[in-house]
Amino acid sequence: MPKRVAAFFYNRLTGLRDFLSLKLTGAYPRPFYVHVEINNTCNLDCVMCPRDRLTRRLTLMDSGLFRSVIRQLAGMGVPSVSLFLFGDPLCHPRLAELVAFARENGIAPEINTNAMVLTEERGRELLDAGLKTIIFSVDGVTPEVFAEVRRGGDLERVRANILRFLDLADRHRPRPTTVIQYAVSKLNEHEVDGFRAFWEGRVDRLNFTRVTEYAGIEGLKTYEYKTQERRPCPDTWSKMVILADGTVTTCCLDLNGELGMGDA
Repeated sequence: MPKRVAAFFYNRLTGLRDFLSLKLTGAYPRPFYVHVEINNTCNLDCVMCPRDRLTRRLTLMDSGLFRSVIRQLAGMGVPSVSLFLFGDPLCHPRLAELVAFARENGIAPEINTNAMVLTEERGRELLDAGLKTIIFSVDGVTPEVFAEVRRGGDLERVRANILRFLDLADRHRPRPTTVIQYAVSKLNEHEVDGFRAFWEGRVDRLNFTRVTEYAGIEGLKTYEYKTQERRPCPDTWSKMVILADGTVTTCCLDLNGELGMGDA
């Protein structure tokens, strides 16, 4: 039986096990989603990003470490990984190779990108590698607002790159899930309707999020949104994070690995 087919059935069986475990005990026996930060480098300086407080060394995840992590996750039956956290994965020169390795081990890979360097060649490579989901972060409709939020970005270039990729994806089998994401702030909330009008129907899903508050990090005053009611985060019981240097932590907002539990 081909490796990918075997992995498919294995993941379905472990998914059933997880469902029964959740119903009986209230807890998952394994993470069902893992952030594997393949790089913490980025080509933009977005106003809502706390990267100016990043004290970790800027780096790409060692390829040997990545392969070890993916094999371990596959052995646990983890069904999907996000190859993204505090960096843009397209800044990794071997992204398609990493996507393919995850796929070969039965894990569905997802990325989130600003699409600035999504050339036609790289788009084809990602499709051929078996990318499962791609999320495009586009936080503006007019060039002026986009440039204010996504500092260093070029809206027309981003749009052209995304539309070309969507055209390639529509002609590719299997076709990845495509998502456009909009982080709403007081800088761009007046463009939400225009954003919806432009992108709706072009992608599988639109995501609207509020700008994230990062614990212990002050200074994101651009947004001034009141903190919602504080409540326990459920992700600690279902997700895991592996930073580019191998630090394992419980929280996807743990910018500098301060909650590190170990080293992958």
